[in-house]
Amino acid sequence: MKGGSKSPSPTSARSQVSGVAYGSYARTLLAPILDRLETSRLEDSPELLWQAVTQADSLVSQLKPTAKEFLQSSS
Repeated sequence: MKGGSKSPSPTSARSQVSGVAYGSYARTLLAPILDRLETSRLEDSPELLWQAVTQADSLVSQLKPTAKEFLQSSS
């Protein structure tokens, strides 16, 4: 194959589709926060930034353990 590219495995393809669906879900949940922005940068509005971080953390924590949980499970 030219360029060393390989076709994705079925598992890889499922992961990519799941990632797209999860990203779409995250955008839907964060949209109300982003709609309240008065500037184009979330970093310019600390209150909204932390609301978005909290919301994002609630999504990611469903898939990834926290550092504390990870350390507890590896001991």
